[in-house]
Amino acid sequence: MPLTQASGNNTLDPGAVFERFLRIDTADGDASSETLRAYRLHVRQFREWWTGDLTDVMPDDIKEYRRVLLEQGAATSTIRLKLTAIRRLFASLIQAGICQRNPAVEVHAPRQRRSPEDVHFLTVDELQRIVEYGSAEDPVKAARDRAIYAICGIHGARGIEVQRADVSDLQDHDQQTTIRLRGKGHDRIIFLRSDVAFLVRVYLEMAGHRDGALFRATDRAHRGHRLSVRGVRQIVDGALRATNAKRRGVSTHALRHTAATLAYEHTHNLRAVQDMLGHADPKTTAIYAGIVDRAESNPAAAVPIKL
Repeated sequence: MPLTQASGNNTLDPGAVFERFLRIDTADGDASSETLRAYRLHVRQFREWWTGDLTDVMPDDIKEYRRVLLEQGAATSTIRLKLTAIRRLFASLIQAGICQRNPAVEVHAPRQRRSPEDVHFLTVDELQRIVEYGSAEDPVKAARDRAIYAICGIHGARGIEVQRADVSDLQDHDQQTTIRLRGKGHDRIIFLRSDVAFLVRVYLEMAGHRDGALFRATDRAHRGHRLSVRGVRQIVDGALRATNAKRRGVSTHALRHTAATLAYEHTHNLRAVQDMLGHADPKTTAIYAGIVDRAESNPAAAVPIKL
């Protein structure tokens, strides 16, 4: 049964109920378009699998859906997102009086087998090659891409934050430049290094942007339009391949991991790195500290054995 079809004898439209829930309740009514799009996608996929009445769904049915996702090779993180979307669906139906219980509330994603410290990041040399890379055929594109690499790889911005950035998010304060990054749940202000700020200003001067989207497409079909998240990902992947840094697990988010790891390695200031990354919980930032500290204090290195 499509989500837009009424459930059982209830005259309320579950699709409309869920849409209203997304607009009003998700992120307290301030969810990004990307978040809403993801919720809609995950719920639609669940509804393609479950063709019966929503009021008939039981916890065992959600567990069976989880099993199917595992058999299809879905990652634990992906399954977690899908289950969250399903919980939101039933929460909206409970509010509307369509359902009496949330069958997904006690169904959890499979245990994450990968160590929390198993993150992918670049070496200093690899990051250096990345931030120096640019297209010789298109100097505007080269300037734009280098600014993106630097903001992600040195300041730890997420791809989505780069994509959302506007020219107006850049501000000058006593010879220092800040940029507002719109994160998952809140905005944050970061102080750009002078060389990174210079790259951004050079790009803006070459591109002629005065307002609107900071980073825009340069190809003929989309020229002048805001880069998409996929576009940012393709730009970074292209640089990774061109500089021989592309490998399994290394993508746009690996630049953020790189910024976090290198920043802690050279400062050992966990709070400053936490602020730079916009982490609400210091335990999240401590993952990067653990990587660096374990490498620097490897007890096996003290064992007096020669090979």
